[in-house]
Amino acid sequence: MKKISIIMLTVFLNMVSFSCNPESLTEEVVPQACCGEGGEIPPPPPPPPPTGEGG
Repeated sequence: MKKISIIMLTVFLNMVSFSCNPESLTEEVVPQACCGEGGEIPPPPPPPPPTGEGG
C-alpha cells in the first residue's frame, strides 16, 4: 500500500510540473527576415560552372 501511494504521488507531481502552461500558448512568434528590413530574401548564388574534369 505504501508503494502505491508513493507511485501516485510521483505521477501527480510529474503531471503538475510538466503540465501545459496556458500563458505560453498565447505568445505569438513573429518571424524575422534574415537580411534586415523584412524585405524579400535574395536567391542563393548560382553554382560554379563545370570545369570539364570528370570521371
